Amino acid sequence: MAAHRKHRLALAASAGLDALGVRLRATPFRLGPLEPRMPDGLGLIPRDLRTGDPTIASDLYRGAFSLGGIRVDTDARSPFVITPPNSFWRDELLGFSWLRHLRAADNDISRLHARALILDWINLQHKTRGASGDIAVLSRRMISWLSHAPLFLDDAEPEFYQKAMKSFGQQLRTLGREAASAPEGYPRLLAAIAYCFAALCLNGQEKLLQRAEQQLEKQLEYQILPDGGHISRHPGTGMELLLDLLPLRQTFSGRDMAPPQKLLSAIDRMMPMVRFFRHGSGDFALFNGMGATNPGDTAAVLALDDTQGRPILNAQHSGYQRMEAGKSLVLMDAGAPPPAGVSRHAHAGCLSFELSSAQHRIVTNCGAPFALGENWREAARSTAAHSTCTVENRSSCEFLTGRLARLTGPIISSGPENVRVNRDEAGSETVIEASHDGYLKAFGTIHVRRLRLSTAGGLLDGEDRLTHASSRHPVKATRQMNAVLRFHLHPRITASLTDDNQAVTLVLPNHEGWRFSAIGHRPELEESIFLASAKGPQPTTQIIIPITWSREIVVKWSFRRTSAGASSLMHVRPKPSGEE
Repeated sequence: MAAHRKHRLALAASAGLDALGVRLRATPFRLGPLEPRMPDGLGLIPRDLRTGDPTIASDLYRGAFSLGGIRVDTDARSPFVITPPNSFWRDELLGFSWLRHLRAADNDISRLHARALILDWINLQHKTRGASGDIAVLSRRMISWLSHAPLFLDDAEPEFYQKAMKSFGQQLRTLGREAASAPEGYPRLLAAIAYCFAALCLNGQEKLLQRAEQQLEKQLEYQILPDGGHISRHPGTGMELLLDLLPLRQTFSGRDMAPPQKLLSAIDRMMPMVRFFRHGSGDFALFNGMGATNPGDTAAVLALDDTQGRPILNAQHSGYQRMEAGKSLVLMDAGAPPPAGVSRHAHAGCLSFELSSAQHRIVTNCGAPFALGENWREAARSTAAHSTCTVENRSSCEFLTGRLARLTGPIISSGPENVRVNRDEAGSETVIEASHDGYLKAFGTIHVRRLRLSTAGGLLDGEDRLTHASSRHPVKATRQMNAVLRFHLHPRITASLTDDNQAVTLVLPNHEGWRFSAIGHRPELEESIFLASAKGPQPTTQIIIPITWSREIVVKWSFRRTSAGASSLMHVRPKPSGEE
């Protein structure tokens, strides 16, 4: 036990150094040392793809700041002197992305309000330095100010204009000097994006552009995988990046400059992955930190998809699989955890899957809460919050806690190391078999999951096999073990046990019917919670199959469509004879 703890701490310490950017040889990152000139104006205004809402501008004017999932009434005080209710609220406030709502209002009041708030921040920033010094927040603020500069700079008094330009220059210097301290992953790439925007848009910063481009290309090469996924394995990170990368591409063109080739290549790879993770409802699958989907952001990105290509099905570099047939869609997490330095939001959901029929999600994971406390986030990352198998009530990953976690964040310190995937499309059906060893060290157990989706999409057959690697763990091989198969259901699914308690009937919102059963096992229904709703946590149901075994056990189960919904009859394709 002591040896295991020592190994874990060594791994975590190594990961911590990586997370803090100490291991610079992996992804060297430095935006300095050139000192930016003090800008005297903007030569170009980048586009903000995020949708603005004039009604939110009215709320802001009344002092109601709904940020990070929490509403705070400032009572006529500056929001920058308010004690933040949580870090999400604080970061959104200091990132100024809410300027888009004031710009959408397009009136004198919103322009005056924007100037007043920006002046407030300039005068009070020393009081928020601990938070505003965060590189990701600084990067977001730089992009927001550049994108909405006409809102507060057009027809502004000379004194305010000069203060704004001085602040632009100070923030740009801070960004160039301190970007190397940004955590590995998204924050570093966002810093490079912000620096490129500033070099392109602020007058007199042309000398900064070459280094900015170099760092942008290095980060894109490191973070965007060959199949277009992000190295963190978070389905929504690619979308967030595209909301900035697409306008950056346009900004290069606006300066009559060819965008960097690696920027173009990254965008081309990332676009199909946006479609890869989407269910028919438009919502993203809930893997590795994904929460509620913003439909406006998705629509804005897809509107700029030049190719309109179909999503890939085998995202082996990102560790995901997709199966389509008829109206049915299955998405599966079939990958190992991401590198430790980018695993702060990753989940222990290996071999979990989601199932949907047309616009209706059936089986999901619990998803990630946006503004809830740390205890909720820890629970959401556990294996039990995913539609997969939990052994001995333990997660397949371990998350760093204690003093090291305060230094590095709650990164994954151990988890599946060997994830094998075999995809068979030789016949008329798609079969995926995957395995992981996340329970090998603790229990000597390998989990193997096999999914088969019928040609017409009306039948999803599953098989879960738990087996002991007895040659490596001969003692554990004879021990009786307990496990639970979990299938979390979307809140809009109505589930009930059949009269004989041998199966579960599922009714979708359009009255389409499905039936779940497991050979030789009685399913049970338990309470669950859905954390990826914009309205907050929603109560829901999960199907569970408790199992006990000593050496090996195989559980076969299925989801079968039993009736088509009234609103979807027109979408049902004729199925070949003998197909489910």
